[in-house]
Amino acid sequence: ALTLWPPAKRPLPLLKTLLGRPDMIFALVAVPLGVLAFTLWLHFVTGDSLAFVHIQRGWDRELVNPFQALWDGFTATGDRLQDQKWLALAAVIGLALCGALFETKRYAEAIFCALSLLLALGNGVESMVRFVAALAPLNLVAAELLARKRSLFWLVLLASMALDYVLTQQWLHQHGALM
Repeated sequence: ALTLWPPAKRPLPLLKTLLGRPDMIFALVAVPLGVLAFTLWLHFVTGDSLAFVHIQRGWDRELVNPFQALWDGFTATGDRLQDQKWLALAAVIGLALCGALFETKRYAEAIFCALSLLLALGNGVESMVRFVAALAPLNLVAAELLARKRSLFWLVLLASMALDYVLTQQWLHQHGALM
C-alpha cells in the first residue's frame, strides 16, 4: 500500500510515485477542475464568476480570521448570545475531533476535516453545527471514542435520542443555530 504521509524527505521519490499513479493525479486535478467548472457556470448564469464569494455580503458576512471568529462566537453579546456560543462550541468540538483523528494517525482525514472547518470559520461560526455533523470522519472518531467505555453506551444512547428530539424540534421551528 502506498502512503503519501509523512512526505518523503526528498520530493523526487514522491513525484515519481505520483506520476506512476494516474488515480492520484486525477484526485489532485479534480478539485481545481471542479472549482473552475463551477466558476465558469456562475459566469454564464450570473455574469459573475465569483458570485459565491460576493453573495456573502448579502448575508452580512466577510472573510475573517477563523480563530477570531471563534473568539467572537464565545464573547458574543445581545440577542445572538446563545446561538453564537453553541456554534463556537460545535467548532471547538469539531477541531478537537480533528485532533483525535491526528492522534490515531489518520493524518489525511484530520487535515481534510481541520481545513474544512477552518475554511468554514473564515466566514464566522454560522452553520458550524452542520459543518461538523457533515464531516463523516469526525462522526466515526467520535463513535470510536465513545465505544471505548462500554458503560457509556446507554447514557450516550439516551442522550442522543433526547438531543435528536430537541434539535429536530428546533430545526422545524427554524431556530437560528440550526439554520
